[in-house]
Amino acid sequence: MWRRFLGPLVVLALLVGGWALVRRPPVPPEGRGRPLPNAPAFVLETLDGRGEVALSELRGKPVVLNFWASWCAPCRLEVPVLVDAWRRYRHRVHFLGVNVLDEREAAVRFARDLGMGFPSVHDP
Repeated sequence: MWRRFLGPLVVLALLVGGWALVRRPPVPPEGRGRPLPNAPAFVLETLDGRGEVALSELRGKPVVLNFWASWCAPCRLEVPVLVDAWRRYRHRVHFLGVNVLDEREAAVRFARDLGMGFPSVHDP
């Protein structure tokens, strides 16, 4: 007797499981349109070592912070996209690369080889 219900029960379980996997949770309305909390203040030396950048200096426009490293494969892929966005929007948006966990020479080489035109700082 139970075998007669096993087939439809399995199909129902697969349908419910599939629906649960593809449905997206709704974005809560209270999170829409609100500014994000301020990032913590920092002052870091520029990649070329000739100056410093304070995050507080970038007020007044949105800021895109990109954390990258020379050994990071996804970073290598995203640089051309970021450079294109920087060229298009640099008058309305600040772009700042933050190099992490690299020796300065490796970071400078990476930025030069990939044509990273937007400013970057070094966070050893």
